[in-house]
Amino acid sequence: MDRTFGFEKGVELAQTAINAAHEEARSALNGIGIVKLMGRESGYIALHSSMASGNVDVVVIPEVKFKMEGLVEHVLHKFNSSRHCVIVVADGAGQDVCTPPNSSKQFDVSFTESKAIVPSLIDN
Repeated sequence: MDRTFGFEKGVELAQTAINAAHEEARSALNGIGIVKLMGRESGYIALHSSMASGNVDVVVIPEVKFKMEGLVEHVLHKFNSSRHCVIVVADGAGQDVCTPPNSSKQFDVSFTESKAIVPSLIDN
């Protein structure tokens, strides 16, 4: 089996968001559209929907490590050539890049504390 239940529908719905972000970014000088899609451990939906839409300039997925400097450099290059940029980010991408400085707590990329909140509510 190459795909799970709901994969094609997820890709189809993601393309709607990507196309809307593209139109929004295109409407402003140096406009940028960022779409965050599900994919904590895997960027399949982000990758497939980006390829299918044809409007994405950067896809950031958990399977491929990146450096923020390289991402910024590419976005600036896109601004010089097309005056807008669309970035699709899978939910789990950049975990090693986006950690808060000087923090002893563990956070995920959305800066949500990693430990479960429910047990602390039960203890009180």
